[in-house]
Amino acid sequence: MSEELEREPLLAAELAAFNEEAPHGLGARELARRNFFRLEWRDDQFTKSFAGSLDRNLVPVGRILPCGDLTVLRSSPFALLAYSDTLDVDSLAHRLEALATSSDSSLVDVSHGLVALEIAGERSRTVLDGFCPLDLSNLAFTEQSVLRTTIQGHTITMVNQGQDCLELIMDRSYALSFWQRLRRHIALF
Repeated sequence: MSEELEREPLLAAELAAFNEEAPHGLGARELARRNFFRLEWRDDQFTKSFAGSLDRNLVPVGRILPCGDLTVLRSSPFALLAYSDTLDVDSLAHRLEALATSSDSSLVDVSHGLVALEIAGERSRTVLDGFCPLDLSNLAFTEQSVLRTTIQGHTITMVNQGQDCLELIMDRSYALSFWQRLRRHIALF
């Protein structure tokens, strides 16, 4: 059994069936090996020291910062979501704990509660644009951008990875129902 089927079996089965059909040149998969940590802090001083620990400027809110095997999504002035597809939870925690040494910060493993879906293909943006209340055009949603929105009652963080590849990060509790709604929407195209 694949790791994807072990982590979220119903969702993985639905994604596999969708990909067999490959409608409109779209592909979808769960990024099942991804581990997530949420980091929150209270002041600008921590922002500066954390950025210094990364040896680079911390990106503005709404942008992503690739750092080798770690990616940082800046969701608000004093919060970010860090993830890795290659580091296990313990390695990722160790790396982030070394950066987040202040008592004014909190670091929480949220891997168990989040799912990342990748929607890729030349029509991915067009299909999602009709499903999402935000403008997903190339001008409004540029490469390496992050948007947070609500789609049919589900809070979604969208990441534009470029080259017709969008990632949707959501709570695990509604990932399957969200996917089923999105699949019905795709069938209309």
